Formats: sequence, C-alpha cells, structure tokens
Amino acid sequence: MQVNSFVKRTLLDPLVMAKKISKEESKWVLAKAASKVLDHRDKSTEGIEPFLSKKRQAKIRDLVDKYVKQVLHDKKRKAVTN
Repeated sequence: MQVNSFVKRTLLDPLVMAKKISKEESKWVLAKAASKVLDHRDKSTEGIEPFLSKKRQAKIRDLVDKYVKQVLHDKKRKAVTN
C-alpha cells in the first residue's frame, strides 16, 4: 500500500531512528494516519491521477506531524504525572 509505506519509511522511520518516538508509538501514528487518509479517499479521481500527488503528500505529512505532536505531548504529560 502506497500510503503505509510513504508514512512509515519517509515520515516515521527517521523519528524512530532518532529515538523521538518508539516503534509502538509509530505503529499507532501509522494506523491513525492511514485510516484517516484512506477514509477520505476520493473515488471519482481514482485511476486518473496518482494517489500520492505532491499536494496529498503534504497533507499526509501535516496529519502525521499532528499525530506525532499528540504522542509527544502525551508522553511529556505522563512523565510529569509520574
């Protein structure tokens, strides 16, 4: 699947390698982002243009950034409460 590999290899693997997020957290972000992207896929343009256009890649990148920020915020909040 194009979306999963784009999100995992391009966006999440560098964060995991830099130890900013864990593998489990990256799996959660991947599932949330892929689910949301595929739920909002436009069936009318399917097959006409490539699914991962530059515009869509930018939107997916923004969505993944939002979820990563949420994970980091939750992780920070848990560290403060413990």
